[in-house]
Amino acid sequence: MFSIITSIINDNEVTVNMMIVVFAITIIYASVAERVSTHITLLVLQGIVLFGIAVIELKHINFANLAFILSETLIFKALVIPYYLRRIVIRNKISKTVDTIIPMYYTLIIVSVAVVVFYIFAYSLNDTHLQIKYFTVSISAIFAGILLIMTHRGIIGHMIGYLVIENGIFLLSLAIGSEMPMIVNTAILMDILVSVLILGVFVNRIGSEFSTLQITKLSELKD
Repeated sequence: MFSIITSIINDNEVTVNMMIVVFAITIIYASVAERVSTHITLLVLQGIVLFGIAVIELKHINFANLAFILSETLIFKALVIPYYLRRIVIRNKISKTVDTIIPMYYTLIIVSVAVVVFYIFAYSLNDTHLQIKYFTVSISAIFAGILLIMTHRGIIGHMIGYLVIENGIFLLSLAIGSEMPMIVNTAILMDILVSVLILGVFVNRIGSEFSTLQITKLSELKD
């Protein structure tokens, strides 16, 4: 019996590690992807990965909290929000995230180096309460999201960067323990929904006025 339990635990650990690696790959890929459809697909994949991690890691919390978290990751992060973004993209005929301030391969190098640096930093903390794998990937996701916002001129690129940051914050809560209070998750979900809805309405409103939804074009709204 003990060997069976140990085998199950090890399998879960391997599965979680694989999902963490997949999540890290989506972060790196997002830093060089040009097409919005690719970014949306990566968001779907991130939502599915977060759902899988939540199923494995949060079994001990109460059912209501677990059900809410699973709904948040699978229904909203992996389905509803990507679908809403895709509708915005189709309506405004957006094919790319618009021009970037720096070449894509620079962002690839920066994000890749950041992942390594954050891992070394987390390992050097030598804190038994800190889960290095979650901390590394979560901070990397937050950094990559900020970098997407800083390097992309398109509004849609900023929306995607913001959602990547939110996914990183979700993982960060797991880095310091598996206790995820309902109020915290509700706040995160409401923050995501309200922000995306507002930005979506904003994009749809100005989409008919400009052929490209670039941040630099917003100055023309003053005229």
